[in-house]
Amino acid sequence: MVQLAWSEGKTAVRAVTAAQTPALHAVFLECADAAALDPSFAPVPEGEIAELVARSEADASRERGFRMRSIHSGPGGELSWPATST
Repeated sequence: MVQLAWSEGKTAVRAVTAAQTPALHAVFLECADAAALDPSFAPVPEGEIAELVARSEADASRERGFRMRSIHSGPGGELSWPATST
């Protein structure tokens, strides 16, 4: 079972919230160059990210279903990369 939040050192992983949608979209846009290295990567519209976040927040099950997570690092806990798990 994957926990809703955990941390190690200066890195923290937490379930995403709707308020993070613009930041998550910005991170995906910053990674657009990854498509040349990973053909499965494709930037998506912010609305699609909002739908994924809403789906993640709606699933209250800790053992099943879809839940997006975000990785925060640094002294200020900056959002550094969105992560997902199923």
